[in-house]
Amino acid sequence: MDKRLAIDVGGSSIKYALMGEDHQILEQGKVPAPREVKEEFIEAVGQLYDRYAEQISGMGISMAGKVNPHTGYVVSAGSFPFFTGTNMIESLAKR
Repeated sequence: MDKRLAIDVGGSSIKYALMGEDHQILEQGKVPAPREVKEEFIEAVGQLYDRYAEQISGMGISMAGKVNPHTGYVVSAGSFPFFTGTNMIESLAKR
């Protein structure tokens, strides 16, 4: 079964769901969203990835602002201004 991790970044929490190939939610939950330090936020998302890494073939992230979906470059980041000018894909991969 092809599974993916879906992540929705909100102002106060990071909601996540493990999704099956038919788009069914297999697991879901939320964790606090660190709002002050970029590295703490990356670590929070990285820990979610670590939890499901053996089960998933990919991960998608939605967040407020403007993010280039092809490059991962954050043009503006709504409640997370410290991400403006950051490449989200590279930051997560480096972690």
